[in-house]
Amino acid sequence: MKTLWVEGKANEWILVMRDGNMVKAGIGLKTFIGPFDQVARFPAKVHRVAFRTEQVTQEMQGVLVASTLVWTILRTGDGPFLAYKNLGADLNSSEPRTANEALVSMSSAIVRNCIANSTIKDMMTNRKGIQDMIQKEMFSVVKGWGVWLETFEVTEVKITSSSLFKDLQTSYREQVRKESELCKMKFSQEIAEVETKYATEKAEFKRGIDEQIRAIDLAYEQETKEAKEKFELEKTTFSNKIAELKMAHDITEAAAEQEFENKIREMNKSLEMKLKDINI
Repeated sequence: MKTLWVEGKANEWILVMRDGNMVKAGIGLKTFIGPFDQVARFPAKVHRVAFRTEQVTQEMQGVLVASTLVWTILRTGDGPFLAYKNLGADLNSSEPRTANEALVSMSSAIVRNCIANSTIKDMMTNRKGIQDMIQKEMFSVVKGWGVWLETFEVTEVKITSSSLFKDLQTSYREQVRKESELCKMKFSQEIAEVETKYATEKAEFKRGIDEQIRAIDLAYEQETKEAKEKFELEKTTFSNKIAELKMAHDITEAAAEQEFENKIREMNKSLEMKLKDINI
């Protein structure tokens, strides 16, 4: 009875088969089996494989793609049974060489097909799109093998022709230089426009200030002129009044002297007449 008890480790797949079909499967499975059941054990681990693929693009230029795929056993449905049938006892090794070679061969074929139907620009600039396309196609294929593709990554895309790569770099550098020159020209033009606008506004402001200063100067000159004219007029008027007063004073003084003299003459005349009367 003891031989009919199967107990798997925590990191081990246990696959129970009967009459060529899978009865049950699981990681760390503990179960009783029938006397005629077959049991397969293999590690439940994630495998990582790196590989490189070279192919020509639509322009007939060689491109080297370095990729990494990570895979494990498909846990759903008949995944473990399909993996055991397709990959065999090689699954028991820490590095399943046969499985890895099969997956690399299939992946390389998909990558080569992708490169052949792409341009150099697509391969160099749209790595994420290329990666997603390859991964999607691989999913549909490896699922039938009982394999689950955890991830597929394009780690490097390299043009194998050094001269072509250099030419592409030259073209890119020239394009960047051209864009840089255009940017500098645009920036210089914007600076010139700002400086022109500033100079125009400055000239207009200065012209406005100059006009205000001229207006103030004219108003000051006009007020000064009017004040001077008023002062001269008042001065003339005052001088005339002084002259009139002086003239009136002179006339009054002359009249008083004349009256005094007249009185003196009258007194002298009266005195003479008295003396003449006395002598008589």
